[in-house]
Amino acid sequence: PSIAFTSVSVALYGLVVLLALFLGTQARVLFGGAAYLEATAGLTVAEYARAGFFQLVVAGGVVVGTLLLADWLTEGREDDRRYRTVGTVLVLLVAALLASAVGRMWLYVDHFGLSTDRAFAIAQMVWVFAALGVFAATVLRGRRARFVPSLLVATIAWVTLLNAANPDAIVVRVNAARAASGAAGSGRGFDVAYHAQLSADALPALLAAAPSLPAADCEALGVALMAEWDRVAAKRRDQEDWRGLDIPLARALAWRERRALPACGGRR
Repeated sequence: PSIAFTSVSVALYGLVVLLALFLGTQARVLFGGAAYLEATAGLTVAEYARAGFFQLVVAGGVVVGTLLLADWLTEGREDDRRYRTVGTVLVLLVAALLASAVGRMWLYVDHFGLSTDRAFAIAQMVWVFAALGVFAATVLRGRRARFVPSLLVATIAWVTLLNAANPDAIVVRVNAARAASGAAGSGRGFDVAYHAQLSADALPALLAAAPSLPAADCEALGVALMAEWDRVAAKRRDQEDWRGLDIPLARALAWRERRALPACGGRR
């Protein structure tokens, strides 16, 4: 359409004012962390960490979508400098909001440990940061045609790294280290029931971490793992289908056949 920048500037400047006011008035909530949590009666760590997480992700999508639409509407006009300036400010404001979400998620993990849901939430925030970076490197530099192909490449790389990183194994290693470093009664114990029900991807990490756990947790983990994989093996016999077999699952079933329980020589 090549309309004047002033026709779309109201929406862009309005977003700048809205996000700036939000950050200014909510800075203590967004970045207060443990200090804000301790000073607020009745607020739990879970409530604080989860509050606004998905809204922040949606806000990032709204800002990027609005900037893309504005860039398309004003294409061909001599307003690139003003567009890039306001676009840069908006990207930085959204990045600040996402940094708040990362900080609160970190606080959540510090109190309750890592879970697969929390690991994927963190991974999602990494992707949003990557999308903002791609946007800044393409659209804000006058290369809008490269935005979608570059974002596709970044997304493929993100998915590849996520699979290579093995989130289930990361969950086990983080929580095992957390339990090993926590004092008795600190709430940093190892949740045997939860970890025993993780996927086959987690089994090698669980077997490696078991000896470092307190002896009671190690023994309970061995029993829980064997019971879980006996259940999985029985289910597969009832619903045999080679399409559901993968390498980690095959290795887990082979481990179950060997009955190779972890050696428990940890703390009592």
